[in-house]
Amino acid sequence: MKPSTAIVALVAQLACVALVFSLQRWLSPGSSNGLPFVVGSILGTQLGALTHARRVDAQNTPGVKATLGVTLAAGAALGGFALHRTLAPFEHPEITVGISVLGSAVFPFVLFNQMWRAVRGAR
Repeated sequence: MKPSTAIVALVAQLACVALVFSLQRWLSPGSSNGLPFVVGSILGTQLGALTHARRVDAQNTPGVKATLGVTLAAGAALGGFALHRTLAPFEHPEITVGISVLGSAVFPFVLFNQMWRAVRGAR
């Protein structure tokens, strides 16, 4: 996986987290949950898989999924820390952010193949 693909996935994840978090706070003020991280990680995984699968020499390997998972997990950790440091929205940040990091690392192993088949099957 090219570093640019990982960066695209990371930027998409963090932008989606910010958007969903903002909507969540606007619609339901108060303590937030990990939903923004779930949505952000799904988007990051799918966009990372799409970007990677469009390369001619791309391979669908566990290493590619692990690279994407580590990238998204780091994004969830940094995004969760930054959100909590600036706004303190989580009642139990160690649980919310911790589960978000773990989920972000696992999503590529669960969702990557769907986008891979959609892109590669269309060729």
